[in-house]
This record gives sequence, C-alpha cells and structure tokens, in this order.
Amino acid sequence: MAAGRDAVTAYSIVLDLVERDRGDADSYLARRGFTPSQRASILESTHCVPPESYFIVTSDMLQKSPAWLYLGLWDMRRAYIARQARLLPRAPALADLAARFEYAEPDAARLYTEAEALASEAAIEAFIAPVAGRSSPNGKPAAEVGRLTALLPDRRIGRSRRRFAARFLL
Repeated sequence: MAAGRDAVTAYSIVLDLVERDRGDADSYLARRGFTPSQRASILESTHCVPPESYFIVTSDMLQKSPAWLYLGLWDMRRAYIARQARLLPRAPALADLAARFEYAEPDAARLYTEAEALASEAAIEAFIAPVAGRSSPNGKPAAEVGRLTALLPDRRIGRSRRRFAARFLL
C-alpha cells in the first residue's frame, strides 16, 4: 500500500497522482503527510519514463461481455462509501471521506446520503458501478470515474509521459 495507507486510500491517491505533473504530485503527497523519502519513492514509480506501449480498446468487447462495462465503471471509492462509510454515524463518515478522498463537504454529504438510502445488494452494486449520466464528486460523468488509463510518452510534459483514458461513451 502507499506508505502505510489502506488499499482504498492508496487507490484514490494513485488516481489523483496520474492526473498531475511531477511537481504538483510531490506537493499533493506532502499535503497528504508523506515524508520526502516516501514521496521520492512513490514518484519514482508514478512519474517514471515508461517504455513505449500501446493501449487498444474496442467496443466489441462490451457487446460480447457486459461484465467489461461493469468492471470499467466500478469505483473503489464508491465501494468504500457503500460498504463501510455509510455504516458510520454521519459526522465521522463525512470527516473520513474528506480526509481519505479530499471530498468537499457537500460532495461527501451527497454521497453519504445516497449510500445511506441503499436498501438492496442490487442498489449497492448500482451505486458502486453507476450507469453513465450520473456524476461523481469531481463533476466528471460517472462513466469517466471508472476509466482505464495507460501511460505513454508525452509530448506536453518534456517527453516524459502521456495519459490516455479510455472512457465509455454511452
């Protein structure tokens, strides 16, 4: 895990890191309480110069097996909210979501309220892997939250890396 963080927090941190350049990622990790040596070790893995690679996506896979769509939309943060945070009293749960995922209070409250109302396993699963059109705390369509990301050479960041996100457009 990311320097002693639990799996869900580590997952969220990695998702946040791949969206940032190295300097911003280092500042982000410092704000999250990582030591300089921990930050250097993490950045060595997340902001390295990867070998050339290719990422091929086809919608044909979605037609053959809808499970691929479900897996692509599955969000570990929403799973944590549905499986653990909603079982906590409201104030501690909102504080946990703000600290763990850096959610703004209104976003944490909205997600907590949605999760609190889940009455069946099917509803929980639909909350964890929402259908396109619903929104996430960061304002992106929910289908983009469960994105697949590949790191490739980037012409914009000193030829160090390039991010391509395959998003399910429904």
